[in-house]
Amino acid sequence: MALHEWMTDGSVETDKVFAEGGANLGAVVCGRLTYDLSNPWWKENGPTGEARLPVIVISDDQPDLIIPNGVYIFVKDEDTAYKPLINLEVKLDEYKI
Repeated sequence: MALHEWMTDGSVETDKVFAEGGANLGAVVCGRLTYDLSNPWWKENGPTGEARLPVIVISDDQPDLIIPNGVYIFVKDEDTAYKPLINLEVKLDEYKI
């Protein structure tokens, strides 16, 4: 457990690591178990924090409680997961320099 304790220490250095690591992401794709286990730390902004990138959660069902104003999109399978990503890619292409 000590290996991963730094991830939840709430320090400025940890926030910086996550912000820099997520700077080149367009979205995050995860499964329902990862969502359920990580959501207490991710909260409404997801794993990318203030960047608020979309999080596509592949799950057979939606949780009973979904955080309001969250970045989460629930889909049934991998094929369906690509649809929001395709729309995101189009939007990102509009902003490329």
